[in-house]
Amino acid sequence: MPGWRQLRGDLKRGTAAAVIFCDLDHLKYFNYENAPSLGDELLRRAATILSSRSEHAWHGHRRHAYRIGGDEFMIRLPGSTEMASAG
Repeated sequence: MPGWRQLRGDLKRGTAAAVIFCDLDHLKYFNYENAPSLGDELLRRAATILSSRSEHAWHGHRRHAYRIGGDEFMIRLPGSTEMASAG
């Protein structure tokens, strides 16, 4: 899955876009209570789900998923021109 470098390049080259930030809550505690290898598997599954869901078109543009940190992901929605935020 692409990361920060790819995201920065795509944002510089692309048209207007919105981004969705996703964070897996309490991953550190999950690793502590279980095994770090299970946490790694959880990250792989989350990446797979986000990648597969992001392949569908958004207003005629393909969405892209990126892993930007330990348990943090972003989805870029090209072609989005309106700003909105979730509370």
